[in-house]
Amino acid sequence: MYINLLIYFKMKVSDFITSFLISKKIKYVYAVTGGASLHLIHSAMNNKKLNVIFPIHEQTCAMAADAYSRVSHNVGAAFATSGPGATNLATGICGAYFDSVPVMYITGQVSTNRSKGSTGVRQIGFQETDCVDMYKSVTKYSYKISKASEIKYQFEKAYSIAVSGRKGPVLIDIPDNIQREEINPNKLKTYFKKKAALKNNKKNYRQLLSLISKAKRPILILGWGIHLSNSYKEVLKLIKQLKFPIVTTWAMAHILPHDHNLKVGTWGTHGSRFANFAVQNSDLV
Repeated sequence: MYINLLIYFKMKVSDFITSFLISKKIKYVYAVTGGASLHLIHSAMNNKKLNVIFPIHEQTCAMAADAYSRVSHNVGAAFATSGPGATNLATGICGAYFDSVPVMYITGQVSTNRSKGSTGVRQIGFQETDCVDMYKSVTKYSYKISKASEIKYQFEKAYSIAVSGRKGPVLIDIPDNIQREEINPNKLKTYFKKKAALKNNKKNYRQLLSLISKAKRPILILGWGIHLSNSYKEVLKLIKQLKFPIVTTWAMAHILPHDHNLKVGTWGTHGSRFANFAVQNSDLV
């Protein structure tokens, strides 16, 4: 249930978006103003439960939303206008995608009556740019809203995709006129996706214990998945139990003090030479 009581009555699409973000316990959204994002920003500014931060460039917006997600262990959110506003998000979106950081990037788009559609021309509306296709290769999901009635389904779907499996960014593009339309969220189609149950595979556990008992040069590689699953406590307990030499990826270098007696160093293309040698010469990774 969305916490904004206005959800029970007709409300503007942009107000629904604000309500949706708040329902997911998102406390900050990063935005740069623009003609196609004004309704998004006004709705967010008018709700005291959401703080809107205005960096001076959309690239900063994208990276700030990424940082918020990393620090809060929640989903980040950013608003940008159409055209250059949306394309300026690119570097931050790429970073979130490659590091598996869940962020909802919400872009304004020209009104549907000014859209080029299938006319074959490059642009009709001011700053009209097909950012959805541009970002498909660096997001888990990218979608342009075509009618107000699909807003609830698409936002629930995008959020679900962002936080499930290997997490990552999603992008929803919303035409200006649709942002202004009134909807009754209770009457809109919803999105449900059942989570697959995890199997307790005792056979795999026995095989793992057998490998550990036979290993002479084992090594433990710690990566960003620890952060994504919020498994710091469990991993630190495992380190104490196994007492294996440890190498970390760049993103997980902070998990142990630099002078920890088990820490060899960072591993990978930007890691230390000796840590890479340790992995190469290990008989169990």
